[in-house]
Amino acid sequence: MTLERQVWAAPDGHRLCLVDHSSSDGTGVTCAAVARVLKHGITSTFLREGAHGVPADRSIVGLVPDGTARVRVLTPGYPPAVASVRRNVFVLHDQVPEPPETVELLGRG
Repeated sequence: MTLERQVWAAPDGHRLCLVDHSSSDGTGVTCAAVARVLKHGITSTFLREGAHGVPADRSIVGLVPDGTARVRVLTPGYPPAVASVRRNVFVLHDQVPEPPETVELLGRG
């Protein structure tokens, strides 16, 4: 499957919004205070239910603070997933049918 996705970071006053558009899943908008984003990052998740033997599909995109090399995505009941960060952005694509509970930032000093 190809991820046909466009993501924008859009400032909105004292907030930063992550606008995530998927040609097959629609558009999602997630906003948080700029100070929080600079410290913890911001993510957007698309979930697609599996059907008739087709596994579920989850894609997560995130914008993370400087110095973050990887992220660990934690979802109760599933093994942790790790994604690399490039230019403060990560994308994780897997078959977990639930949104993440926590995204841990790794490699920060």
